[in-house]
Amino acid sequence: MVTHYLSQIKKDNGTKITLHIKEDTEDYKYSDFLTEYKIREIIKKYSDYINYPIKMEVSNTRKKEDSDEYETYKELTTLNSMIPLWKKNKEEIKKTKNIITSIVINSMTIMNH
Repeated sequence: MVTHYLSQIKKDNGTKITLHIKEDTEDYKYSDFLTEYKIREIIKKYSDYINYPIKMEVSNTRKKEDSDEYETYKELTTLNSMIPLWKKNKEEIKKTKNIITSIVINSMTIMNH
């Protein structure tokens, strides 16, 4: 079993989440669920409307000052919008629906391979 800690340091309040994932097999790579992208995707899909911030330390890049090079840095980011579906504007809901539809199609494609 693979264990991954979303947050290594727990602050005064909040919840520390530990994910226990099956070992990868020849047929399926379960460790993909531990990637930053996949965690963000799952939270956005299933918990975007929750009225409490879901935060995670994420990797970002920025251009170094006085240079053409980029650097990677970690930043605590809120992953969910905290806005219920019925309070969002219709255009935003259509965009979200299209994104979710493409995620579902991609997930189904991956699972069928």
